[in-house]
Amino acid sequence: SLSNDQAVLTGNRSISFWSYSFSTSHSMKLNSKLSLEYSSYYNSKSQNLYSKYDEIFDFSAGVKRSAILNNIDFSFNITDLFGTNRFGASSIYDTQTTRLKSQKNNRRLNVFIKYNFNTGTSFSRSQGSSKGDFGDKRF
Repeated sequence: SLSNDQAVLTGNRSISFWSYSFSTSHSMKLNSKLSLEYSSYYNSKSQNLYSKYDEIFDFSAGVKRSAILNNIDFSFNITDLFGTNRFGASSIYDTQTTRLKSQKNNRRLNVFIKYNFNTGTSFSRSQGSSKGDFGDKRF
């Protein structure tokens, strides 16, 4: 996505700032029960009135294993694999400047176990024909 922010600051100063973001996700089947999933996100530097925000990049990857012991799916993923998803911002006023920056990355290891319950519902289909009370043909 692409955006343009325009604002009027004190003293009738106007600013116009372009920013953009990009995200993608993919799933690659390695075999009938194993798949690799990955996603990335990028947000360029941006500005909003008196605040400026740093660019952010995130890359996450995971593995999914289906049908372990018939009804159990297992998956895990790592977010912010390269440790680059760190928030940073500056607020700039006429008399004061404030700078914020994340000290640590946002990397997490997530583990998921999913149990697929048997619903007990079964479906059947049959086909036949008969004559109704008024001689119509039914299927």
